[in-house]
Amino acid sequence: MTDLTPVQVAGLAAAHAMVDAGIPVFAAPRNHTDGGAEFLYPKGWETTKPSHDMVDRWRPDWALCAVMGVVADVLDTDPRNGGLESRTDLVAAGVWPRVYGVVSTPGGGMHEYTC
Repeated sequence: MTDLTPVQVAGLAAAHAMVDAGIPVFAAPRNHTDGGAEFLYPKGWETTKPSHDMVDRWRPDWALCAVMGVVADVLDTDPRNGGLESRTDLVAAGVWPRVYGVVSTPGGGMHEYTC
């Protein structure tokens, strides 16, 4: 695949690193029909096995999705629903898990990866 942006190249590298760590990752095309999910997840996505081929299926405008609960988990902080305040309280109480990676979400929140 050519003409990828630096962000796309970094995202694909991160997805391949997740596969190397044993985390299942799959690509999902955008759903261009009215209604329904934003992306079309492949049948059986919940049982995806770690595979670089799954990452290599990604195309621009598609999602790259990691299956959580296998090797890693994600903490989803959503500022629209009081997530920042809840996160602050949990960190102050000393019960927020150790975080190994953070990504920003389109809604201004974050996903923090832990295991």
